[in-house]
Amino acid sequence: MQVFIAEGNLIDDISDIPVVAYYPDGLTITSNMHGANVFVMYAPDSCLVRASSGMPGMVMKQSWRSDANQSAAVIDYEKNRRINIAFPTDEQTKANGTINSYIVNYGADSATWPAEAQSMKATIQSGWDYITAVTANADAMKQGTPPLDPTDDANWPAPITPIHIT
Repeated sequence: MQVFIAEGNLIDDISDIPVVAYYPDGLTITSNMHGANVFVMYAPDSCLVRASSGMPGMVMKQSWRSDANQSAAVIDYEKNRRINIAFPTDEQTKANGTINSYIVNYGADSATWPAEAQSMKATIQSGWDYITAVTANADAMKQGTPPLDPTDDANWPAPITPIHIT
Protein backbone atom coordinates (compact mmCIF):
# COMPACT_ATOMS: atom_id res chain seq x y z
CA MET A 1 0.00 0.00 0.00
CA GLN A 2 1.22 3.49 -0.80
CA VAL A 3 0.98 5.60 2.36
CA PHE A 4 1.43 9.38 2.29
CA ILE A 5 2.80 10.88 5.49
CA ALA A 6 3.59 14.50 6.37
CA GLU A 7 7.25 15.28 7.02
CA GLY A 8 8.05 15.33 10.69
CA ASN A 9 5.47 12.69 11.64
CA LEU A 10 8.11 9.97 11.95
CA ILE A 11 9.96 11.78 14.71
CA ASP A 12 9.47 9.21 17.48
CA ASP A 13 8.93 5.51 17.84
CA ILE A 14 6.04 5.75 20.28
CA SER A 15 3.15 7.44 18.47
CA ASP A 16 0.97 6.11 15.70
CA ILE A 17 1.62 8.02 12.50
CA PRO A 18 -1.19 10.12 10.99
CA VAL A 19 -1.76 9.24 7.34
CA VAL A 20 -2.54 11.98 4.83
CA ALA A 21 -3.72 9.49 2.19
CA TYR A 22 -3.25 5.89 1.16
CA TYR A 23 -3.64 4.02 -2.11
CA PRO A 24 -3.43 0.37 -3.10
CA ASP A 25 -0.28 -0.87 -4.82
CA GLY A 26 -0.49 -0.86 -8.58
CA LEU A 27 -1.93 2.63 -8.93
CA THR A 28 0.46 5.18 -10.36
CA ILE A 29 0.50 8.02 -7.85
CA THR A 30 3.12 10.74 -8.14
CA SER A 31 5.19 11.15 -4.99
CA ASN A 32 4.38 14.91 -4.78
CA MET A 33 0.62 14.48 -5.26
CA HIS A 34 -0.16 15.64 -1.73
CA GLY A 35 2.31 18.52 -1.58
CA ALA A 36 6.00 19.16 -1.09
CA ASN A 37 6.00 18.36 2.64
CA VAL A 38 4.36 14.95 2.24
CA PHE A 39 6.26 11.82 1.25
CA VAL A 40 5.22 8.33 0.28
CA MET A 41 6.07 5.15 2.19
CA TYR A 42 5.13 1.68 1.07
CA ALA A 43 3.69 -0.45 3.84
CA PRO A 44 1.74 -3.67 4.27
CA ASP A 45 -2.02 -3.18 4.57
CA SER A 46 -1.83 -4.58 8.09
CA CYS A 47 0.12 -1.51 9.24
CA LEU A 48 -2.91 0.77 8.76
CA VAL A 49 -5.77 1.06 11.24
CA ARG A 50 -8.55 3.54 11.88
CA ALA A 51 -7.43 6.40 14.08
CA SER A 52 -8.55 6.31 17.70
CA SER A 53 -11.60 8.27 18.71
CA GLY A 54 -11.22 11.98 18.25
CA MET A 55 -8.91 11.63 15.26
CA PRO A 56 -10.20 11.35 11.72
CA GLY A 57 -8.86 8.95 9.11
CA MET A 58 -6.22 6.28 9.31
CA VAL A 59 -2.92 5.93 11.10
CA MET A 60 0.08 3.76 10.50
CA LYS A 61 0.54 1.67 13.63
CA GLN A 62 3.80 2.36 15.39
CA SER A 63 4.12 -1.36 15.93
CA TRP A 64 5.42 -1.72 12.36
CA ARG A 65 8.83 -1.03 13.87
CA SER A 66 8.69 -3.92 16.36
CA ASP A 67 6.94 -6.39 14.06
CA ALA A 68 9.81 -7.94 12.08
CA ASN A 69 7.57 -8.88 9.15
CA GLN A 70 5.99 -5.44 8.87
CA SER A 71 9.26 -3.53 9.27
CA ALA A 72 10.97 -5.80 6.73
CA ALA A 73 8.14 -5.17 4.27
CA VAL A 74 8.38 -1.38 4.73
CA ILE A 75 12.16 -1.50 4.21
CA ASP A 76 11.85 -3.80 1.18
CA TYR A 77 9.23 -1.55 -0.40
CA GLU A 78 11.57 1.43 0.02
CA LYS A 79 14.52 -0.57 -1.34
CA ASN A 80 12.49 -1.55 -4.41
CA ARG A 81 11.23 2.01 -4.89
CA ARG A 82 14.79 3.33 -4.96
CA ILE A 83 16.01 0.58 -7.29
CA ASN A 84 13.08 1.08 -9.68
CA ILE A 85 13.80 4.80 -9.93
CA ALA A 86 17.49 4.24 -10.71
CA PHE A 87 17.47 1.00 -12.72
CA PRO A 88 13.95 -0.25 -13.50
CA THR A 89 13.41 -3.93 -14.24
CA ASP A 90 12.80 -3.35 -17.96
CA GLU A 91 16.08 -1.44 -18.18
CA GLN A 92 17.85 -4.28 -16.34
CA THR A 93 16.52 -6.70 -18.95
CA LYS A 94 17.71 -4.44 -21.77
CA ALA A 95 21.08 -4.11 -20.04
CA ASN A 96 21.48 -7.89 -19.94
CA GLY A 97 20.64 -8.08 -23.64
CA THR A 98 23.09 -5.30 -24.45
CA ILE A 99 25.95 -6.96 -22.56
CA ASN A 100 25.18 -10.33 -24.16
CA SER A 101 25.21 -8.68 -27.58
CA TYR A 102 28.60 -7.09 -26.83
CA ILE A 103 30.03 -10.44 -25.75
CA VAL A 104 28.79 -12.12 -28.93
CA ASN A 105 30.03 -9.29 -31.16
CA TYR A 106 33.26 -8.26 -29.43
CA GLY A 107 34.26 -11.21 -27.23
CA ALA A 108 34.27 -11.78 -23.47
CA ASP A 109 37.16 -9.40 -22.71
CA SER A 110 35.49 -6.02 -22.34
CA ALA A 111 38.90 -4.31 -22.49
CA THR A 112 38.89 -5.06 -26.24
CA TRP A 113 35.43 -3.61 -26.85
CA PRO A 114 34.93 -0.29 -28.67
CA ALA A 115 34.93 2.77 -26.42
CA GLU A 116 31.17 3.27 -26.74
CA ALA A 117 30.52 -0.33 -25.62
CA GLN A 118 32.95 0.03 -22.71
CA SER A 119 31.20 3.23 -21.65
CA MET A 120 27.79 1.53 -21.77
CA LYS A 121 29.17 -1.43 -19.79
CA ALA A 122 30.42 0.99 -17.11
CA THR A 123 27.00 2.66 -16.95
CA ILE A 124 25.26 -0.69 -16.65
CA GLN A 125 27.75 -1.80 -13.98
CA SER A 126 26.97 1.33 -11.96
CA GLY A 127 23.34 0.19 -11.92
CA TRP A 128 24.23 -3.29 -10.69
CA ASP A 129 26.55 -1.78 -8.07
CA TYR A 130 23.74 0.52 -6.90
CA ILE A 131 21.33 -2.41 -6.60
CA THR A 132 23.93 -4.31 -4.55
CA ALA A 133 24.52 -1.33 -2.24
CA VAL A 134 20.81 -0.58 -1.72
CA THR A 135 20.08 -4.25 -1.03
CA ALA A 136 22.95 -4.43 1.49
CA ASN A 137 21.60 -1.34 3.29
CA ALA A 138 18.11 -2.81 3.41
CA ASP A 139 19.42 -6.11 4.75
CA ALA A 140 21.37 -4.29 7.46
CA MET A 141 18.31 -2.24 8.46
CA LYS A 142 16.24 -5.41 8.80
CA GLN A 143 18.79 -6.88 11.23
CA GLY A 144 18.18 -4.19 13.85
CA THR A 145 15.65 -1.57 14.84
CA PRO A 146 14.49 0.18 11.69
CA PRO A 147 15.28 3.88 11.39
CA LEU A 148 12.58 6.35 12.42
CA ASP A 149 12.18 7.32 8.77
CA PRO A 150 13.17 4.54 6.40
CA THR A 151 12.55 6.86 3.44
CA ASP A 152 15.22 9.34 4.57
CA ASP A 153 18.02 9.55 2.00
CA ALA A 154 20.55 9.52 4.85
CA ASN A 155 19.72 5.83 5.39
CA TRP A 156 20.57 4.84 1.82
CA PRO A 157 23.42 5.00 -0.70
CA ALA A 158 23.52 8.18 -2.76
CA PRO A 159 21.11 7.89 -5.69
CA ILE A 160 22.54 7.41 -9.17
CA THR A 161 21.41 8.97 -12.40
CA PRO A 162 18.60 6.77 -13.71
CA ILE A 163 19.82 4.27 -16.29
CA HIS A 164 18.02 4.05 -19.61
CA ILE A 165 19.29 1.73 -22.32
CA THR A 166 18.59 2.84 -25.87
